[in-house]
Amino acid sequence: MLDRGCELPAEGRRVFTTTQDDQAAARVELYVGERPFCEGNRFLGMLELAPLPIPSYRSFLQLEVTVRVDAHGKISCTATEIESRALGEPYCRGEWHGDLSDFNPPPPPNPYTEVVLFSHALAKHLPVLLPTRTIRLPFGYSGRDIVIRQHQRREQERIGTGGVLWEAAIVLADFVARNSQQFAWQGKRVLELGAGTGLVAIALAFEGADVCATDGNPRVLDGAEANIKSAMPFPGRVVVEQFDWNSAEDLAKIQAAGPWGAIVGSDLVYPGNAGRKCVDSNVQMPPADQTLISLLSALANADTTVLLALKDRTGELQRFHDSVSRLGGWTVHQVCLQQMWDVHRWIKDEAQDPVIVMVVTVLMVAEKPSIAQTLADALSPGHKYTTRTGVSPACKVFEYEGDFYGQRAWFKVTSCAGHVYSIDFPPEYNNWDRVDPLTLFGAPTVKMEANPKLRMPKHFQTEAKGCAYLVLWLDCDREGENICYEVMDNAVPYLSSAGGQQQVWRAQFSSLAPVDLKRAMASLGSPNKDMSDSVDARAEMDLKLGCAFTRFQTKYFQGKYGDLDTNLVSYGPCQTPTLWFCVRRSDEINSFQPESYYTIDVAILKAGRDLDLQWDRGQVFDMPIASMFMNLIQDNARAVVTEISQKEDRMARPQALNTVAMLKMASTRLGLGPQQAMHMAERLYLDGYLTYPRTETNTYPKNFDLQGAVRAQAGHHTWGAYSQDLLSRGLAKAREGVDMGDHPPITPVRAASESQLGDAYRLYEMITRHFLATVSADCKFLRTRVNFDINGEGFSLSGRKVIDPGFTAIQRSGEMEDVVIPDFSRGEAVEVKKVSMGSHKTRPPPYLSESDLLSLMEKHGIGTDASMATHINNICERNYVKLADGRRLIPTQLGIALVHGYQMVDNELVIPKVRANMEKNCTLVAEGKADLMPVVQHCLRLFRDKFIYYVANVDLVDQLFETIFKSLEAAGRPLSRCGDCQRYLSVVDRKPVRMFCKTCNRIFKMPQNGQMKLYKELKCPLDNFELVFVSNKVGKSYPICPMCYDDPPFGAREEQGKHWNLDHPIYKKYRPAVMSCIADNCSGTLCLDVDSGPKWQIDCNVCLQQLAIFEDKAHKVKVTSDHCEECSSVLLEVVFGKGKSPLPDGQMEKKACLVCDEVFNAHTVSKTGKNFFRRNPGKGKGKGKGKKGKGKGKGMSEEDKAEQRGRELAKQKK
Repeated sequence: MLDRGCELPAEGRRVFTTTQDDQAAARVELYVGERPFCEGNRFLGMLELAPLPIPSYRSFLQLEVTVRVDAHGKISCTATEIESRALGEPYCRGEWHGDLSDFNPPPPPNPYTEVVLFSHALAKHLPVLLPTRTIRLPFGYSGRDIVIRQHQRREQERIGTGGVLWEAAIVLADFVARNSQQFAWQGKRVLELGAGTGLVAIALAFEGADVCATDGNPRVLDGAEANIKSAMPFPGRVVVEQFDWNSAEDLAKIQAAGPWGAIVGSDLVYPGNAGRKCVDSNVQMPPADQTLISLLSALANADTTVLLALKDRTGELQRFHDSVSRLGGWTVHQVCLQQMWDVHRWIKDEAQDPVIVMVVTVLMVAEKPSIAQTLADALSPGHKYTTRTGVSPACKVFEYEGDFYGQRAWFKVTSCAGHVYSIDFPPEYNNWDRVDPLTLFGAPTVKMEANPKLRMPKHFQTEAKGCAYLVLWLDCDREGENICYEVMDNAVPYLSSAGGQQQVWRAQFSSLAPVDLKRAMASLGSPNKDMSDSVDARAEMDLKLGCAFTRFQTKYFQGKYGDLDTNLVSYGPCQTPTLWFCVRRSDEINSFQPESYYTIDVAILKAGRDLDLQWDRGQVFDMPIASMFMNLIQDNARAVVTEISQKEDRMARPQALNTVAMLKMASTRLGLGPQQAMHMAERLYLDGYLTYPRTETNTYPKNFDLQGAVRAQAGHHTWGAYSQDLLSRGLAKAREGVDMGDHPPITPVRAASESQLGDAYRLYEMITRHFLATVSADCKFLRTRVNFDINGEGFSLSGRKVIDPGFTAIQRSGEMEDVVIPDFSRGEAVEVKKVSMGSHKTRPPPYLSESDLLSLMEKHGIGTDASMATHINNICERNYVKLADGRRLIPTQLGIALVHGYQMVDNELVIPKVRANMEKNCTLVAEGKADLMPVVQHCLRLFRDKFIYYVANVDLVDQLFETIFKSLEAAGRPLSRCGDCQRYLSVVDRKPVRMFCKTCNRIFKMPQNGQMKLYKELKCPLDNFELVFVSNKVGKSYPICPMCYDDPPFGAREEQGKHWNLDHPIYKKYRPAVMSCIADNCSGTLCLDVDSGPKWQIDCNVCLQQLAIFEDKAHKVKVTSDHCEECSSVLLEVVFGKGKSPLPDGQMEKKACLVCDEVFNAHTVSKTGKNFFRRNPGKGKGKGKGKKGKGKGKGMSEEDKAEQRGRELAKQKK
């Protein structure tokens, strides 16, 4: 055994010598921390020397280990064999390289090494070698932390590997705690073989079991007993006994203590049985396996459950299974699989004919966490499943045992959170100032993690290990198919072999109803690569052409005009045609010429009622002709009934609801925008109230269970009675529509009340009423028409009587009322009461409503059912259109100028025809009729030529902008002097806020929030620009240099101008650092606002955190160069005003720490609502000057608290 925990300097070297051990191999682990084996140390990496060939045996090995850390934080570690005594073994050498910057937060630059020698059999599967490990087991609802002390001097005490907490014990303890009800541990007598550190016994005792923990090594038992006594409030439930498996006396003693309700053990099977040789050639299994199986046979009966946690390191697990199979007499259930860890449940058979149940593990992935839980609840037997946290903080893992196509299986159900990846350019293409937009058409693209904080790739890689099958439950559309392949890219390489069988399956479903999910599980298919490729094709085309046009015109126009009122002059292949529809309607309205027309209005008197008649001619546009008819009618005061007709008519029930129809109805009937309605529908789908809301189909499939869908509404408090009546009378046949082969129409899945759904209930009610209307009868009514003659001119009167309301009884928008007219007889003359001529003017068409726009987009193939709402929302957010009353879309001057400009340069940039062709080509890819790359390359070549032409002729667009918008000079106001020409810079206050130098022809980006004014006519010492003072609504203010803000000399500027660099001389003088920020998850520094007196405040240079200090009592506050010995914060020197000093004995001045001083601390309050530090924080080792201090209390981050706990623990051990 090599000495462990030996610290090396950054440029360190040391020689280590092993003790005697056969088949030696060495492993070097690198940690960072304050001391070796300190709790909280971070693991950097490791290297293992190549193991020796089996025939070679070493008596000892000498290694030279060297660790180097250069000035850039690059780490290298080498281990080289320099001397050994063996029989011709090969030369061994290993290397490891790392980078301190890869760790967040970066570790301190003092890595040390830990060198340990193990036999080759264990070298690849070493545990974490810290003096203690804290394990959280899922007891109850809150979890329980168990601290396990490990033995550090195993070889000297001859403890072997039993004094270390191996992962198999953790897996078994976790399994015991999670399955308490299934195994009924309460009061059960349990025997543990190989107690190790005692963790499994502790877990069982907490669940109420009476445990006998055994091991053959008394020193191991001493350590286990110490851990049990330390962790258990009632250690009497655990008895520790020595048990040598080869001792007949010990076996008899354990048998006499039985019978045992359960026997448990972890890591009882090792590779090659730890190097032992089988001397009896007649034995068909290694002797250690035989010993263990014989032992279990002797101790167990038919009522005994045996749980073994085993790890398959080098094939020993399969070997052990084969040994059991040959011996017979056992049924083996694999009931849990976590990566490569197996927990097996053994049941002793009454008969000697064994059944070995080889359990496969199936990983199932849904698109959202809520769907994953719905799947587990619907598919698990008895709705019983366990829940654990995965690698991703957003996605849990739900586990249960079941059947997978006739095999016993352990299911793991987890999810992603939308797309795993997003397409983007490599970082070198993301600088707008240095990259020519034209190069973007040929630039490479990369797939980046959509949200790195979620750690989705690692999540799938981890969960896929040890699984034989992958079942994909992503949304059943093109985007969902694309996410399938993103999941597969991470999961498939980690799947175990399935003997050549299909391993990846695709579930097709349209609702989250349990019956639909079970049906989908019983009819799994395969992922569709063509549909996935169509999404990749569209994404690459949209990214490249959209970014090229957007970057060019944003820089061009924002560099010339100051009142564009938009941060981004964007172009989108779907967004721009969508805008074109709105501008075209606006042009129609503006070019409309009203025309006069005339009507003859006649009223008759019948049964005491005035009845208005309709003129058969409707209207005329010539006033003399209208006057002629008017005079003709006025000469006769009687209207004669010429004909009376009655006809039964009907109004057809509506078609089934697809996405576009739903969005149109939500806009016109509920006043909901498409984006808002889509979000609501998705939420209702995820909660299990609707079928999938993205569909182009508006006809029900033949096998759709309409009866069941109506029956689900029979108990509803509003339309339940109508549903029951519908079922009793029989459903009407739904109208035929178009089946696009994607999803069934949008349909309610189960009943819901307003209290359950909140604001989404209106949309749910609209969809449900519409669904019931689609299977209701047509509305039948009797239409009556009476024709009149007045001096040769024809007029008419119409009435209506409802015979059967049909679907209008449930669909509110279709409600019909009777129009009652008096009875007439043929030839009857009726008195004409009034005759007049109405004068009117034709009106222009209204601005497009959202519903109108959706119809046009659907007609011309712009966007998909899933993206139309997004495109409409985008043109609103870009300030290209404004939403007016009646949800009408009115283009802004910017939107009109852009569309007209595109039309002047190249009409195909804006008309929907080009985008529709792109969508058709993507559809060909989805249908497998075209390949991805030719489609993408054709589109990019086309738009690259259009882009070149657009850039060459952008002056035509500019001419339109000049007539509408003001130049930067005209839109701005002079504020401060330029450091280069000493002329005034103009500030443009409209977003995007910027400053402009007319003489230098340069634009400077500025903070987007806050008011600006000149700062004391002071100048930046770096570039001679006058300083500008920025103040925002929350009271935070700071000076900036326009040049340094736009082109930071000390590193990149943070977003939204909330950050100033502490190294800049401006801030060293006017915003000196005091201490690290107290806000959670903020890496900023609290700095004194020297301009804030007498209401002194301290602001964070990153977040909005503010501290108010001294409550108007201080006359002067100064940041010193001294640091607090307790917490390393910078000391403040304060002079109090006369009669306001809180200091004792009339003192007026004091220099102290804001954190640790009792008086200063008491006069410090957070203005953002977060409490400040407590007093007496204790010692720490922070650096002050804006770096993380280590003061104790509410201001500390969770990382700092954990680090401080680690230091205190190490101090106690010392």
